[in-house]
Amino acid sequence: MIKQKKGIIRENIKKTLASLLFIFFLCSCVNKQNQILMDEMTLLKSQKIIIPTESLTVYIKDHLKNATIKENNIQNPEFKFIVYSDSIECGSCYMNQLTGWLKYIYYAQEHPDKLGFYFIFSPRVGKLEEVLKSFNEIYFEYPIYVDENRIFEEQNPTIPKNKRMHCFLLDKDNKVILIGNPIRNKKVESLFFEIIEKSTIDLIGFG
Repeated sequence: MIKQKKGIIRENIKKTLASLLFIFFLCSCVNKQNQILMDEMTLLKSQKIIIPTESLTVYIKDHLKNATIKENNIQNPEFKFIVYSDSIECGSCYMNQLTGWLKYIYYAQEHPDKLGFYFIFSPRVGKLEEVLKSFNEIYFEYPIYVDENRIFEEQNPTIPKNKRMHCFLLDKDNKVILIGNPIRNKKVESLFFEIIEKSTIDLIGFG
């Protein structure tokens, strides 16, 4: 009986140690991931973002017609919000998510000198027609920039591959001042409106 109890105690100790090791490992992974996020954010903030609009093709849908190539009218609002999708991401998924930005686009249209949106999309090779078909199927009458030659990525090597870092707000000098998707993160949304309305540029978040 005593040997059996000792065996049970030893087994419980082993299980406890295994649980503690797992928790330690999990915490280490979380800390490492958080550090990677912070490093990516710091890197993204370190350089000005180049928006090569003159080298990108602009598409727009007018009055629910199919997408047509639009002349690129370069504007220079005080703040610019970039919504970027690289060739790794699902093109049709990106297009289907565009309508979620309408609330913020309407807000920008009320403040045209203050805020502008830049939807930049790099389609996979041979997938442009498929992507434009998805674009034609949604209600979204706002220009998108198609970057078939990966120019935006090449000119901005500090942008991480992590798609959580592909939505960000720029100040008048094209420096990143807010990182994150306001659609998915209420804290980012709150900071977004606060920055635009009060021009407080010393805040940052991610989502």
